[in-house]
Amino acid sequence: MEDKECTELHAKGTDIFAISVVSITSQKAGRYRHRPVTASPAQNESTLIDLSKVRFEPINRQAVEASRLWKDQHFAWCEVVEWKAREPLYLDIAIWHEEQLCGLCFANPNASRKRIRIVRLEGRPREKHPLKNRIGALALIAIEQYAQFLGSNILEIQEPLKGAVSHYQKLGFDFDSQGRLVKNLENRVS
Repeated sequence: MEDKECTELHAKGTDIFAISVVSITSQKAGRYRHRPVTASPAQNESTLIDLSKVRFEPINRQAVEASRLWKDQHFAWCEVVEWKAREPLYLDIAIWHEEQLCGLCFANPNASRKRIRIVRLEGRPREKHPLKNRIGALALIAIEQYAQFLGSNILEIQEPLKGAVSHYQKLGFDFDSQGRLVKNLENRVS
């Protein structure tokens, strides 16, 4: 898709429904605003981050442009703009640390709303950034809030990249009997 087409498609706007979920998620993440966190207890203090510098926004033209600067990008995020026009209940997330784009995610529910497919999820590849190895966990904050809002009880990774499967498994995903990489959200306490 040409850059001009991406810009024109994006000019159609962002779904207010997705903006609301991202806003709710930002508020939830804000609860930890003054508590530096690490991705795992095994990491040393040099990996502490201040979540007050993290923001969740819809994927807009600025995010798409920033993603084009990534080295070895796995996905053409410009396509998300086109998908947003076709998928009324989509959730699109750009994860920023201050002014640096660190990750992107696009997800949408199936027709029954019982399952949410994570169509694309990518952290800034190759290059170091403040949220390295945390993009999946941060995106799941938003996606799980969205799932709760819709009444969905299963998250599914659509066509996971081979190298990413172990990362998803660390986040609670596993293969079901049909070979889909899923995370069951039933029996969770709100």
